[in-house]
Amino acid sequence: MIIKMKNCVKKYGSGENIVYALNGVDLEIEEREICVILGPSGSGKSTLLNVIGGLDFVDSGTVIILGNDLSHTTMKELSYYRRTEIGFVFQSYNLISDLTAKENIETVLDITENPLDFEEVIIALGIKPFIDRFPNELSGGQQ
Repeated sequence: MIIKMKNCVKKYGSGENIVYALNGVDLEIEEREICVILGPSGSGKSTLLNVIGGLDFVDSGTVIILGNDLSHTTMKELSYYRRTEIGFVFQSYNLISDLTAKENIETVLDITENPLDFEEVIIALGIKPFIDRFPNELSGGQQ
């Protein structure tokens, strides 16, 4: 089992304003299994992914990823998990506006144990002609 969540609850707000983003979620995903997370806006899809990615915590329940119980990890352990075990493509690109495309890519190279080859990455992404541009000078796809 690569991902296992049991009776997970994540709520926001308090009193009459409590919103349950996750309410008793159970999920099991096997290695090499393809999974689609589908639902209307506000149904908890992003919250679920943030919990799996170690960006957010459940209020109750158990989250086990790759055999590690994320419910009982330190911030340092979570940081290591995010850096070495999981990858994210965010809805917003989170690029640093004062850095060029090249410099944004290089920031990741500094925190990765086994970084991909820079030249191979920019060629594969088709952005080699744009690496000296700032994020506001790039199209959404280039970003």
